[in-house]
Amino acid sequence: MAYLEVQNLRSGYGQIRILHDISFEIERGEFIGIIGPNGAGKTTLLKTLTHIIRPQSGNIFLEGKDIHSMSSAEVAKSFAMVGQGLKPIFSFTAREIVLMGRTPYIGILGQEKKEDLLLVEEVLKATDLRRFADRPIDELSAGERQRVLIAKALAQKPEVLLLDEPTAHLDIGYQIEILDLVKSFKEERGLTIACVLHDLNLASQYCDRIILLHEGIIVDFGPPESILRSDLIEKVFKTSIKVDSSILQGKPLIIPITKR
Repeated sequence: MAYLEVQNLRSGYGQIRILHDISFEIERGEFIGIIGPNGAGKTTLLKTLTHIIRPQSGNIFLEGKDIHSMSSAEVAKSFAMVGQGLKPIFSFTAREIVLMGRTPYIGILGQEKKEDLLLVEEVLKATDLRRFADRPIDELSAGERQRVLIAKALAQKPEVLLLDEPTAHLDIGYQIEILDLVKSFKEERGLTIACVLHDLNLASQYCDRIILLHEGIIVDFGPPESILRSDLIEKVFKTSIKVDSSILQGKPLIIPITKR
């Protein structure tokens, strides 16, 4: 039995269908990349996995249990999602935001316990945020805020971490820092990860397997070397590329070819 299994999933918004008969399986501890053109259904897939959107049909099983038979609190203890950046509305400190990750355990109006506070400090240390812990979130850089969001998700103690373009709008240094951080939790704690990425070369380097989505269907699903092929990428993304596997320790490197 697969750890996470999606069967014949159809999902969208109201009467609009975005995903069409999506089926795949993920093993525990895998780092799965989700790639595809804009509008392919990548974010919709993540939202459907986390109860944000209820599927129009199909099933999602975590260790054999249908997640739509689970309460929202139960789902939040199993899945944590990190969206595309944080736009601060209130000047919460980094520590306060990470503590919000404990909400599934203590409730919205509940009082945090000693173990919740200790866990938050552990997560702040593990994500190298202790020096920023008491600073308002609106005083942090985009990369630091993204690290806070990941720490908040980790404070949920999820089994599956879902990331929607966690490196968007970040410079190359922060991109590597964020993905190295996520990968370290996969390797050290057995976290299962599904991550939407626009940068195909980052997907190549970090992901065990990659889902290629296009127009709401899975075109292919497999290791980077089987997905990041010139014929497949050119067909889906409608652009010319060259693939070089001699640089990144055998992992495919995507080189765009300009038309002029």
